[in-house]
Amino acid sequence: MGEAGKEAAPAQPELAVTQDQAGFATTLGATENRGSAPVTVGPHRIGRFVVLRELGRGGMGVVYAAYDEELGRKVAVKLLRKSDPSDQQGRARIQREAQAMARVAHPNVVSVYEVGEVSDRIFIAMEFIDGQTLAQWQRQPGRTWQEVLAMYLQAG
Repeated sequence: MGEAGKEAAPAQPELAVTQDQAGFATTLGATENRGSAPVTVGPHRIGRFVVLRELGRGGMGVVYAAYDEELGRKVAVKLLRKSDPSDQQGRARIQREAQAMARVAHPNVVSVYEVGEVSDRIFIAMEFIDGQTLAQWQRQPGRTWQEVLAMYLQAG
């Protein structure tokens, strides 16, 4: 399709953005409405990783697409929900899980690159896979139960 077929994107309000001490971006609202309450948008950085965009969120935390400036590659960073700083058992469990994942070398398992902590939150940096989720794949029309079962067995 040529230039004539393209529609202009709707104008977006200009946002004034600040960064708090933890590295989270806080939008102050549209520049014409500075009186509104700040809303936390997400981090600009997680450790050494520059956040590009949010990929998804769930019960344990948020996953971001990010860029590793040191190694020049795109990664996925899972930032876990803030936990009780005194919960050393929970932190140790997550650390053990990340170490176990890092030891696994299999085409169906993402590689773990780093585990760290930022602002009392644990993050796991891992291989970025550009694709769809298993749930998205499963919702596509025409999937048989045999195909779904085979895919879950591979994922397991």
